[in-house]
Amino acid sequence: MVTATGTDRARDDRSTQKQLIRARPRSLAGFGAMFTLSKFIPNEGVPSFTNEVCFHPDGKTFGASYEQKDEVRIFDAGDLSLIRVFRNPAAALNQPHGLLLTQKHVIVANKGASPCDFRIFRLDDDSSAPSSAYTTPFPHLAEGHSMALSGRRLVVTYCEGRGKKGAIVSYDYDDDNGRIIGPTDIQERWFRRFGDAKGVAFDATGNAIYVTFQSDAVSWRRDLFERAKNAVSFGRRGRTTRNGIAMFSIDQRGRFGRRPLWRKVFSKFCRLENIHVHGGLAVVSNADDGCVQLHDLRTDRAFRRPLQVLRDRLVFPHGAKLSPDGSLLLVSDNGLEVEDHHVHWSTFVSPRSDGLLLFERQPSVAPGRP
Repeated sequence: MVTATGTDRARDDRSTQKQLIRARPRSLAGFGAMFTLSKFIPNEGVPSFTNEVCFHPDGKTFGASYEQKDEVRIFDAGDLSLIRVFRNPAAALNQPHGLLLTQKHVIVANKGASPCDFRIFRLDDDSSAPSSAYTTPFPHLAEGHSMALSGRRLVVTYCEGRGKKGAIVSYDYDDDNGRIIGPTDIQERWFRRFGDAKGVAFDATGNAIYVTFQSDAVSWRRDLFERAKNAVSFGRRGRTTRNGIAMFSIDQRGRFGRRPLWRKVFSKFCRLENIHVHGGLAVVSNADDGCVQLHDLRTDRAFRRPLQVLRDRLVFPHGAKLSPDGSLLLVSDNGLEVEDHHVHWSTFVSPRSDGLLLFERQPSVAPGRP
């Protein structure tokens, strides 16, 4: 595991922050264009959490993880046909959650294993058997919620661990051989104070990551009590009570900054399950409010005012990813009932809404043109 002194980390943080302040995100053509619902792919049969979605780097296929079914499905992004299913017993899946399609492989994080383990499948192998497996060396980290990859740097968010304390971990990943080599860094102290790590995405520069964090809803009296207990124990006791988005620096070796470069804590309760950044556009799923928000990072780096809020057919949106060309937005919906900010984890709404939704970006029209 790569380590660094406090002085080195502080110097790296300051340097990276200056670079990011100067940097401008690469823009997508037609930012003024809106996304509209195009297709809904229902989850047939037994209801299941459809936790995570992702596109292949070439944009021709996309995948989704189905927790109760112990399946990972791969679809054609053109005609939406189901082209492949990884299922047990060959796949050795255990409540799959985090999912990532790389150039050559499929990486799956098993939620049902503690500590969290991963199954890696070759895309050019027709069998459902994993080509390799890996178990995180951190015994207290359970649910591998979301993943993001840049080069060999694989970043995984963890939540629902012992004491409900979250973390982010970077691993050295070799896609040529489909193997996670080992961890390079872990950041969990900050999340003990703020909330469970949920969604993760690299920014346009590759020198920083966005992470959403989440805490369960509590009464205002309980909030004050838990926040005080958490503060005096430096996060070792007391529940976290905050929800929002943080940005951490990450160097080319996968080392995180000690503190976030930037953070936003929302005063209104939200459950930000996922985040994805493509160019200068950020997509955030808010399961508590039943919506997906799009932010133009060129003008709204602080996530103050969304460019668009999607609600069509959304009940409990979870995973959200933009296609590599930015023309499609893929959202998974667990279709769960939420009452007064509390999730009924075993109650699916009727009519059922668990499944996948595909939104298409409509061409923008220049001012003054019909």
